[in-house]
Amino acid sequence: MLRPNLFSSLFAAIALLVATSAAALAQSQILDGPRRVGTIGERYDGYAVVRSQSEAVTLAPLVGSVNAERRKIYSERAHKE
Repeated sequence: MLRPNLFSSLFAAIALLVATSAAALAQSQILDGPRRVGTIGERYDGYAVVRSQSEAVTLAPLVGSVNAERRKIYSERAHKE
């Protein structure tokens, strides 16, 4: 049988994984439309980038917000390893 400390640690780890996965999925869905038409792309390091100069002014805040959230998630994962 699992000890209470081990159980609560396991539960916390699973909850964090679900929360970060949900956040990543939400970000992905936000970018689906612009990605489909080619105005936003993904760099090799996982960050989003505006690909269309004509849409840069309107999409830059969205890309900045998504990249800030991704940076937070990447940092959290890096500290775990």
